[in-house]
Amino acid sequence: WRCLQGKGGDAGAGRGDGNGGSSRGGDGGARSGSQGETSSAEAPLFPAVPIGTLRSCFSRRCGTPRQPLLVEEARAELVLRRELPEGLLSGLEEFSHCWVLFVFHENTDLDGRRTSGAGGFAAVKGKIRVPRLNGGKRGALATRSPHRPLPLGLSVARILKVEGRTVLLGGADILNGSPVLDLKPYVPFCDSVPEARAPAWVASACADGDEPLRIASVALPPAAEAELEACWARLPRRGPRRGLYCGDFPAFAALVRSVLSLDLRSAHKRGAASDEIFRVELEGVEVAYTVDAARRVSVRGARHAGARPP
Repeated sequence: WRCLQGKGGDAGAGRGDGNGGSSRGGDGGARSGSQGETSSAEAPLFPAVPIGTLRSCFSRRCGTPRQPLLVEEARAELVLRRELPEGLLSGLEEFSHCWVLFVFHENTDLDGRRTSGAGGFAAVKGKIRVPRLNGGKRGALATRSPHRPLPLGLSVARILKVEGRTVLLGGADILNGSPVLDLKPYVPFCDSVPEARAPAWVASACADGDEPLRIASVALPPAAEAELEACWARLPRRGPRRGLYCGDFPAFAALVRSVLSLDLRSAHKRGAASDEIFRVELEGVEVAYTVDAARRVSVRGARHAGARPP
């Protein structure tokens, strides 16, 4: 991402779908020419070279939480680019949380936006389907969807460790490989707004008790847990690709349970009972599971993501 808005060209040079899935429904594409608006050809350029690439436990879009801090066990690591000066992270360890500004680099609509007109905005959908509304639509800018006029994400995360050019984060809802544009410390006195209001469908639990993403329970039978531990034991222990949960299998198992405690299925599959086996990939380990009619999850097994399915 060399710029956030190219003159008369595409809106960026990212590739591929971010952590909110791939819903693209809706209407109302971008429009220009109204009085007081700036056309894409006149839009200024802003440098936006990433400060680093995030290494996250979320290997794929499916399974990445839709909001930050929903999965407290999630871990992610950012190493700053070598070209950046020393000391940029000095003092960040004094804060408990930070904001992470990043690019939804795997959005499914990015390729189409590169070839569309109006600076890439011609392919932008005005409304998107909202998971918490069982597919109901809202304007993209009234949601936290990754499918936005500019595919930029903002997440808050716990600061677990700062060392040199590296920061270890907890609870981030960010996909592995995401380009990070900036970090900012979370400052409670001005970032927290106690009197803020929001519609009921974005509350921690829906007011009417009908939570569309609710899962009743998550079972990890001994045989499946043994497979999971065997896969975890094979994760790299050293080097830049070392596992984020090295030496801590209980934390990795807790991550799996926490991720599966929210319904990851698409809206049209949530109300249907079936024997379908679903899969989620965490830390390069693919976990197979089923969901019964009572919304009880049972883990069926685990394998390395590169392995052949049984």
